[in-house]
Amino acid sequence: MGQRRQAGIASEGRGFALPIWLKAGAFVACLLLCSSAFAQTPYLVKDINESGSFAGFSEQLVAIGDTVFFVAMHPATGAELWRTNGTPDGTRLVKNIWSGPGSSRPSQLTAVGGTLFFMADGGLHGRELWKSDGTPAGTVLVKDLTPFPHSSFISEPIALDGALFFGSDDAITGPELWRSDGTAAGTALVKDITSGPGGSGPSNLTTSNGLLFFTVSFPFQLWKSDGTANGTTKVFDLTGAISMLTDVNGVLFFRGPGGELWTSDGTAIGTSLIWNAKVIEAGDGPLAVLDGQAYFNVDDGSTRALWKSDGTTGGTALVKAVNSDLSHSVVFGGALYFPGCESIHGCQLWRSDGTSAGTFMVKQIAGPNRYPSQLTVAGGQLYFSVVGSQLGLELWKSDGTAPGTFLVRNSWTDASAWILGALVDANGTLFFRARGEIMSPVWKSDGT
Repeated sequence: MGQRRQAGIASEGRGFALPIWLKAGAFVACLLLCSSAFAQTPYLVKDINESGSFAGFSEQLVAIGDTVFFVAMHPATGAELWRTNGTPDGTRLVKNIWSGPGSSRPSQLTAVGGTLFFMADGGLHGRELWKSDGTPAGTVLVKDLTPFPHSSFISEPIALDGALFFGSDDAITGPELWRSDGTAAGTALVKDITSGPGGSGPSNLTTSNGLLFFTVSFPFQLWKSDGTANGTTKVFDLTGAISMLTDVNGVLFFRGPGGELWTSDGTAIGTSLIWNAKVIEAGDGPLAVLDGQAYFNVDDGSTRALWKSDGTTGGTALVKAVNSDLSHSVVFGGALYFPGCESIHGCQLWRSDGTSAGTFMVKQIAGPNRYPSQLTVAGGQLYFSVVGSQLGLELWKSDGTAPGTFLVRNSWTDASAWILGALVDANGTLFFRARGEIMSPVWKSDGT
């Protein structure tokens, strides 16, 4: 399966508008506090005595097996890397990378097999690439990509075949594609695609059929890589920027410069425009995928609708006239679930099996701006968060039916309470970050 990240939505019709904070992508989430009628109340894993603002700290939770890594603030250590297995004793600081109360501020946490890669500042080399196996001794600097006093940056880190791929600028070649196996010797430029300090600026890093696909700019081109210089080659010349690169059963789908649908098998002759009858609505993330077909939103200037494609012109068809936010979609029980917006009911939880009759609102949740987000499957259950109708935030749970879609519980009574980052499934247990009546980094629930 391929990988990519996601985002974005607007409402159906021209007279229905989402709140500004939703448009900005600051989706206020609720989480997992379960009523005794249906589930055990989720609980704070450990009080780390966090204080101060979360501003500038990573909100990520990354699961490797049954361990979840996160960044937490403690007065004695600053913002550093922590880990938890869901128990108080198993929740601990991994390493005080910047010794003392200074903060290394780990960010861009990315799992590659059993290793966590991240960016951090240890106080000696500037901000550079680190890795961790969850132990103090195994948490080390990988390589100083840009020698001190300069800090490095990486963009769009992604795992492929046991290695980390990313864009980076070593101040010599400009932004180019890099690869790391977790050792200094094995962390290197893959290929200097555009010579000189300007660089090629690789972006849209996506895995498909065992290869890494990405785009470069000036000129716009689609490239692929097997991780070697000789195996990093141009696939196709483009007329403009493309987006929404998505792996669908080993075939790369993407949105063309004019909003048309393209596919590629990694060769120039196998890269082609397959559908341009309407404009695919732009998004920062990939297309949704269900049963070997790609799903996307189409905007014809007056109506937004959900479409699907099997990669052929004849197999590209309208599913239903609903504005779908596929950046929050998830596959559950053989169907695609997503926030859907239309003028009568506003934004609600929808599901689709790929047919018009099988695409419908699951349940109308009463109240204004009741936007579902952060759809996550954990322990065989579908959870999503909804902005509370009065105070606080709400966790909802669904089995795909109206009777089986219910409010689990208000998260907090404090209207300013909110969730930091996404929900994460770690071997059937759902973890989340929360801030409200108690400043806390990690909560958990098994949904039972």
